Amino acid sequence: MNKQDVKSILPLLREYYKNPENSVGGNLHIILEDPNYDDSSVKYCIECCQKAGDVLGEKIGKKILLLSKTQRKKLQKYYFNSWYESLPQYLASQVVKEANEKIEIEFKRFCKTYK
Repeated sequence: MNKQDVKSILPLLREYYKNPENSVGGNLHIILEDPNYDDSSVKYCIECCQKAGDVLGEKIGKKILLLSKTQRKKLQKYYFNSWYESLPQYLASQVVKEANEKIEIEFKRFCKTYK
C-alpha cells in the first residue's frame, strides 16, 4: 500500500473512536495504542473483532494487515491526531455518564426517604 492508503484508513479510525467503548483502541488496542506492528498482533486483533462482532474494527484490522511495518508505524502517528479530534466527544460522554449515575443515586435516596 502507498502513503495515500495509510491516510485512507484515518476516516475509519475517526469513526471507530467515536464509540466511547473504543476510546483506547477497542479491540484494536494493541496495534493502535501500543507499538505492536507485527502480523501476528494484527491478526490477533482481527480475531478479537470477529469474536466481538466488531465489524468496523475487523475492516480496519484487515486494512492494517496489508500495510508494511513502516506504514503501520506511520498510521499510529496519524492515529494520535484522529484520537485528539475525537477527545471532546469522548469527554462529553463521560460527563453525561457520570451525571446519570449521580441522578440515579439521588433518585434511589429520594425513593427510600419517601416510602
